[in-house]
Amino acid sequence: MTPNRRKSCALIRAHAHFSTPAVRVVALTNKAAHYPSSVVRTAAGAPRVLTSIFRTGRGGICRPRRGSLVAVVRHVRSTAAVAHSPRNASGRTAHENVGSAHQNVCKMREPRSSRAFISACVVVVGLVFASAHLALAVELPPPQTSTVEFQPLEDQANVPEMFRLEAHRFPYIQSFVADASRAITVSEVTFPSPVETEFACNNTVHCEYFRPRGAGRRPAVVVLHIMGGDFPLARLFSRYLAASGTPALFVKMPYYGPRQPIEVHKRMIDVDPRDSVVGLRQAVLDIRRAGAWLASRAEVDPEQIGIFGISLGGITAALAAEQEPRFRNVCLMLAGGDLGRVSWESSELREARDRWLASGGTKEEFFAVLSPVDPATHGERLRSRRLLMINAAHDEVIPPACTTSLWEKAGKPPIVWYDAGHYTAALYLFHGLAEVTRFFRREPML
Repeated sequence: MTPNRRKSCALIRAHAHFSTPAVRVVALTNKAAHYPSSVVRTAAGAPRVLTSIFRTGRGGICRPRRGSLVAVVRHVRSTAAVAHSPRNASGRTAHENVGSAHQNVCKMREPRSSRAFISACVVVVGLVFASAHLALAVELPPPQTSTVEFQPLEDQANVPEMFRLEAHRFPYIQSFVADASRAITVSEVTFPSPVETEFACNNTVHCEYFRPRGAGRRPAVVVLHIMGGDFPLARLFSRYLAASGTPALFVKMPYYGPRQPIEVHKRMIDVDPRDSVVGLRQAVLDIRRAGAWLASRAEVDPEQIGIFGISLGGITAALAAEQEPRFRNVCLMLAGGDLGRVSWESSELREARDRWLASGGTKEEFFAVLSPVDPATHGERLRSRRLLMINAAHDEVIPPACTTSLWEKAGKPPIVWYDAGHYTAALYLFHGLAEVTRFFRREPML
């Protein structure tokens, strides 16, 4: 490997069987001193994985390399046999390699197109498993229509009024989708939102249910997507969870996907923070119904319902878990609290800040508007949950201070810090998949 490649690409150790990939990364820096009770994960080891996927472009930007899938498959297959060996070809253990690998680790610059960067990583991983997931023309069961009873597990007087749901029943439709996997089945689930908006398409909640084949009750997870509305990442985690034996219900939040009105551009997180409050409230109530739907399934253990989200999905997952005690297992990735600060400082929401100031509003008023939907406002309610946080030490979207704020309110649960930014955290995708899956299977952390 040339010095230029060594400087421009973070290195990662991937060792797994081809059918069940996983990533183990080791702590190489002393950044734990800067992040309380943290596990700083930085990449080390076999450089061929990422240098096979990415090439160095202008300005040190890493971009996808042609033929990268073949290189990844070849590497994973070649390393599977030695993945669990205590020593490598040089006769040294992984721990003994830390010192030398540390010399090769460096910061990776942000790509010009963050969505393209994330999509490239997701596509590569997805294609590795494509042989198991190509849709086939098979006879599917007819759609199922039934109802679910929502029964609050606690006195709703303890829940903020805007998030309360009293006992009721709601209908749902489950339509099965062709999928070639021998391990899971996939279906689309729809049910009415508890909130009725002026846009009819937004009043139906759309979900995708990934169910493991086989008998027996299992823990289950609600999965939430990122702010950009790119669903492949959420689907990847959902499929990976289901393939490992954990049913996953991927919920599309308000104004995303089929819930987006054609006649007007409307998003859950809008330029007006007051509209964002309305959107987040609807998302939480939708997710509470989704949790009840999961709990009603014969293959699901209702005492082991969890929730997982990335970025905006992680913030919304934290907010929903605070209001819904069904979510006993909570995993938040690249998320945090202090929503006012996140929105005020984020380059993605600059328009919202500028419009607010132009209308005569102040920073303090902006923060006050978002306080009711800030996970840190009621973060103490997460202390009764089993919680894992996975964050980026150099996150430019969710400042580490905002993550720390929620972490402290939630009782300082286990937290992992990746040596990356919000978007370059995609380099840890393999490890994230494995860590999240092990968490919901109640297995020890990597």
